[in-house]
Amino acid sequence: MTKYVPGVDFILEQTDARADFSVRDGKVSSDEILVEGGIITLSGSGDYYFNRNLDFKVKVRLLKKKTVLGKIVQFVTDPISELFEFKLKGTLAEPDWSILHL
Repeated sequence: MTKYVPGVDFILEQTDARADFSVRDGKVSSDEILVEGGIITLSGSGDYYFNRNLDFKVKVRLLKKKTVLGKIVQFVTDPISELFEFKLKGTLAEPDWSILHL
């Protein structure tokens, strides 16, 4: 997205990441991925196949949940959070994002 919208890299800057994953059957799988930034937090699950294909479900939220403001904002926006769920397919070089619930 940053190559299409100048200046958005500041908003999308991610500072913390963690994931539990397993490697088997030709893929890396995770049921819990969390990438947090000052403005946007991404959580998700899915698979990265060794043939370089992606198959992930990603939810976008505002702020970090570990901050007081982040907890409040995420609590308030939780009822509409399904509107911010995406499917990520394609490859790392050419990712394909699509909205899940619209």
